[in-house]
Amino acid sequence: MREKKASELEKEIALAKFHEERGKENCSCSDCQERQEIRREVKREYDEYWQEKEPTENERVESDCGNCGERKKVSVDSGLCRKCERAEEE
Repeated sequence: MREKKASELEKEIALAKFHEERGKENCSCSDCQERQEIRREVKREYDEYWQEKEPTENERVESDCGNCGERKKVSVDSGLCRKCERAEEE
């Protein structure tokens, strides 16, 4: 077990020396390439999630109410919480 950890540590040290000598900017080693691909994939999934998540009409989002100023779920259309919308209707 210790031998395995020691060999992993040696690999990390060698990779760190490699980056020190050449600079990590635009590195083309396999570790950096894998990390860049993972980052791209995560960013793509994150962007797709938020594009799908845009509020639709009559949906409520967490924000400050335009009337009472409290942090609540407010209507996307009016910007008012339910309590203030009901009071406005009456």
